Amino acid sequence: MSPSRIPTTRRTALVGLSIVGLLCGAGVVAGQAASATPTSPAPYTNLVTLQTGSSNVVTSYGSTTEGVLGSQVLTSRTNDCTATWPTSAQKPEIIAFGVPGVAGKVAGLRAGSIGVVDKLTGESCAQVNAPGESLELALPAPMSSAVLDIEVQKDAVITATLTLTGGNSVTRTLRSGQAALNATGDFFACRPGQTSSAPNSGVTDNCRWFIDGALFNRIVLTADQGQFSLEGGGDGAVPVNPLEPTGTGWPTTMTYFAAAAGLNCTTPATLTGTGTIPTVTIRRVTDLNGTCATIPYSLTGAGGSFTFNKPLGDTYAQFYIDAAWKAAVGQDIARTTVDYLQTGVAPVELDWCPAVVYTRNGNLTTSSVPLTTEDAASLPDQGTGTPAPAKEFACIISSASSAPSNGYITVTQRIYLLGDPIMRG
Repeated sequence: MSPSRIPTTRRTALVGLSIVGLLCGAGVVAGQAASATPTSPAPYTNLVTLQTGSSNVVTSYGSTTEGVLGSQVLTSRTNDCTATWPTSAQKPEIIAFGVPGVAGKVAGLRAGSIGVVDKLTGESCAQVNAPGESLELALPAPMSSAVLDIEVQKDAVITATLTLTGGNSVTRTLRSGQAALNATGDFFACRPGQTSSAPNSGVTDNCRWFIDGALFNRIVLTADQGQFSLEGGGDGAVPVNPLEPTGTGWPTTMTYFAAAAGLNCTTPATLTGTGTIPTVTIRRVTDLNGTCATIPYSLTGAGGSFTFNKPLGDTYAQFYIDAAWKAAVGQDIARTTVDYLQTGVAPVELDWCPAVVYTRNGNLTTSSVPLTTEDAASLPDQGTGTPAPAKEFACIISSASSAPSNGYITVTQRIYLLGDPIMRG
């Protein structure tokens, strides 16, 4: 089945392995939202860089062996800073910059800074100002992480909203200066305690904001307080964020967006749990149609949950999920459910797998045998409107709990999933 036959809004969310009372409050370490290390920090399958300063250019790279795929020169009008990229010779855009929700507002570029045009000249034409101005970046492909070179002024507070076409949005928060002191919740602390009211203080009012834990092709940056600009090394080398990947092939001064090495049928995706973060292994097996193209994905954990996300378009895909997490003795454990995010379709509580899944997988703890189209024909379609033979279906293969130890039990579960999922456990 070609992707064009699949409704672009179809997503699946598996909300499972969830321990009541542990899903809130991932915790904050040094002002940075808790996050698991990306499964495959390098090499990437796609990388888009934004360089500003002496040159203002966006560059798109394929895998580490494919090299440069294209570039987009960023320009502004001769007499003011209204952005004019790309020229007809530079189409298609790699990053499309815009200002959402405000008619007549446009993005601006001045002296290596990108923002929203409030005036046609001066610093304000390349800043995003509170209350509520936003800068939008539409990306050419799904990405799983970003590092943003952000210049902040006036104790800026910024919300980043990350969205994948057809999927849900997730948000991340940056708090700077005095706004980063004594604040609660999950956020990235940029220059905590430092106050910057000057228009530009070189690199001393810049931070590299590392964002992961989501799959997205659109990011909106909103000024909730103060003001900020998006840059790409225009003020110089900003200290590397200790959470961002480093090494050969990774930029250390530019803003960039990356898709981690993809998930295929050879190497599983893994998440090593710490504390209450579960340990998860996701094995992809051959699709119902016999193919197994590599797909970008993200797999992260926080609190007592994990999130697995991939792009739209493959309702033939099959996965086996193994998860183990800790639960306090006596704590209620929620039923595993799957939510297909379709109008009129309520979340489905997962049941034990039917016989056909067990027939293909005699060893319930280690076997990961793909089902065939004929096998799948006997499975119910838990979604709606998916053209046959593709379906959306999930079931529990096995579930077990360990003996109590130090006040906790370890809960393990094995799930078979067919379809196009965002999974949250």
